[in-house]
Amino acid sequence: MNTSEIITAIATVDQKRADGEIDKQSYTDTIDALQLELADKLDAIAWLINDTEKDLAIYNHELEKLTEIKKERDKAKARIDRLQEYIGYIVANSGTTKVRTDKHVYSKRKSQTVEFSDESLIPADYWKETVKVDRKPVKAEIKKAIKDGKEVPGAYLATNYKGVIK
Repeated sequence: MNTSEIITAIATVDQKRADGEIDKQSYTDTIDALQLELADKLDAIAWLINDTEKDLAIYNHELEKLTEIKKERDKAKARIDRLQEYIGYIVANSGTTKVRTDKHVYSKRKSQTVEFSDESLIPADYWKETVKVDRKPVKAEIKKAIKDGKEVPGAYLATNYKGVIK
């Protein structure tokens, strides 16, 4: 067998092992049964490792790019949110409920979010334990409590506007 055939044979057996088609002992026995010279076997395996390391480097590079793409996506989402909030602010301060232009009709959508003046004053009932052992106030429960007329020390409802483009 030449080196190319050795590489192909070992790669085939290795793929079957990776796919769970054969167990570790069968894998070792099959490689040994190929009756190849030790040097050729070792060189073929080294070539496969080297080739796989190149693949791994490419995968790692792609993961880095994916991380960057996610960061850029998050920046784009945040930019849209900021611009929509600004549109909502402009419409809210225009004195009308809608502003019409030649291209769009702008309106505002009113929503409320929970803001904190001092998180340390939030009662224990409105906290949840997170995986990191940090405590986080549960905004949905605080919002419901405030809307139901309960006082939640350290929290209040803030009105926000987000622009809507039609």
